[in-house]
Amino acid sequence: ELRQSAELIACNPPFYSAERHQTPQDAQREVARVGRIDPFVYAAAELLAGVRARAVFAYPAASLPDLFLAAERARLVPKRLRLVHSFADRAARLALVELRRARPGGLVVDPPLVEWTGPGTPSEELRRITEGQAIDRK
Repeated sequence: ELRQSAELIACNPPFYSAERHQTPQDAQREVARVGRIDPFVYAAAELLAGVRARAVFAYPAASLPDLFLAAERARLVPKRLRLVHSFADRAARLALVELRRARPGGLVVDPPLVEWTGPGTPSEELRRITEGQAIDRK
């Protein structure tokens, strides 16, 4: 039997649970936006190959407890977190989370990513990212 594995898994799963979100009228949008996080975390855990392998998730900041609980059940540990804010004075809207098979603890919280400095004006970091000039923070 050939087992698939990966050293890096990137996941942008459905953002909203059916219980907490009004169902979109467009069926395709519903499939993309509404669903449980658990199957995605379990699938990532199954595919991770080796101690350095990692799964990275983009998930709503307000729903981080759901992601962390699913990770714990799948025996994955959050090791890196970066919050994304639309503007510097607004609450985080998105969380970028790295999960690994590892000992608990050691979570690194990176500085926030602020997307916009004003209406239609991207932050310097967002501009670099969209132009393919992002710097790996590792």
